[in-house]
Amino acid sequence: MTYYSIINELNISPGQLILINEDSIYKILNSIKNKNEDFKQIVKDLKNPDYKEAIIYIEQTHWLKKILLRQYESIESLDFEANYITDYSKLKKVKSYCENFIETNVIDCYTNLLNTNRLNIIFKLIENKNHFDSTIIEHLKLNISEELNNVIKGLTNNNFSFLSYLTFEDYYQSANLLELKIEDKLIKISTLCNNQYQQLDNNQKKYVESFFKAVKSYQSSYNFELKKTKPINNIRVAIPQKSSHENNDLKIALGLLFTFIIGVTIFFTMFSSSKNNKKEAVLVESKKEIKSKKLTNHIRFLYSLRIKNNSLSHDFQDFSYDYIVPNSNPYPKTFNALKNYKQDSLHLKTLVLNNSKKDLIIFKLVDGIDECIYISKDESTYIDLNKNDTIVAYSGKDFKVDKFSHFKRNTNISPLYKITDLSLTKPKSIEVNGSNNLIKFKAFTVEHLPSINNLYTVYYNKKYRRN
Repeated sequence: MTYYSIINELNISPGQLILINEDSIYKILNSIKNKNEDFKQIVKDLKNPDYKEAIIYIEQTHWLKKILLRQYESIESLDFEANYITDYSKLKKVKSYCENFIETNVIDCYTNLLNTNRLNIIFKLIENKNHFDSTIIEHLKLNISEELNNVIKGLTNNNFSFLSYLTFEDYYQSANLLELKIEDKLIKISTLCNNQYQQLDNNQKKYVESFFKAVKSYQSSYNFELKKTKPINNIRVAIPQKSSHENNDLKIALGLLFTFIIGVTIFFTMFSSSKNNKKEAVLVESKKEIKSKKLTNHIRFLYSLRIKNNSLSHDFQDFSYDYIVPNSNPYPKTFNALKNYKQDSLHLKTLVLNNSKKDLIIFKLVDGIDECIYISKDESTYIDLNKNDTIVAYSGKDFKVDKFSHFKRNTNISPLYKITDLSLTKPKSIEVNGSNNLIKFKAFTVEHLPSINNLYTVYYNKKYRRN
């Protein structure tokens, strides 16, 4: 069965798709009598609430939509941003519906991406493997295994161009996500490279050196185990040594360069010593100014968020929203990511419990290094909290990514809490409950700060009021 985009075919918006009802479906079917039968069936599928939910998700998830439409060449990294399912009952519906269209498309897409060396997109595709059934996952594993076998055959025949996609770290990260054991094949490849390196031309050597670099980086970053056999980390590519004549010329050149640098350094030090104190003072002031700007910017940000919250209309017709990666940073251009942890056996971290019945964003405000994290409905995680940190909770439904990203429904912003003391031995937690987003603190002493409105008033008066 072939997938057709209802939005594309009918030239409608995502909001209009959501509003389609049985009467609309009847009218659409009458207007598309000459259309493809597969498209007609997709329109009929809108009568089923689960299928409709899946179709809406597909239309909002650009990478998945492009795969189903076989538009592989147009898939970009941005297509994967903010399109993650946090509700796994919804994911089950999407997977069930996509089974009618997706299997051969994913494998064809993978092949297209590999042939065009877009390994970064392959990684993002496999990062979303929870959208695929076990059959597709096994196909992807088989493809990678067969590719590595082809590399080994190619190297045996002295064809080192087969190494091309093995020079990308994303390739190994993809194998890791698939939990695919490829260490034996990598050792065979590395052995062939080592044995033939001295006889290779310059282009072939570049492939080999890039391969070793990518594998080594992958091992250190992703702890790829090779303990049963000789680790690739310990394999060294033999680089031919320069002749003694070349080495002597190089030493003379380096000696002259070193003497020149020393002379320039002494001259510059004498010339600039009288200005050092002034420059250091300017540098310190500029750093203070940067921190101050960050803090005031975030006071303005939270105030704007509250204004946005108060101005939301409940009868809007745009029902579109975006899915955010759980425990990620929903405001990457404004805040740093707040690191989270799965467990805390030593009571050094703080458990965050999201009992607000909505998705939640925690803002941690620290002088100059403010951070935030997105926590899904009914989920929990551990974060670092310290004395003098300030905490704000922002909850809601249907998070929309745009110029000023925000929750579109059932929104609340908590008061600001400053941590004045905390236990170093007891389990610590913060719990966000109810409609008012009040935070319950366990093993903390906190101070209630002035409201966001009052803080903004102070900021505004300092910045704009004339004496």
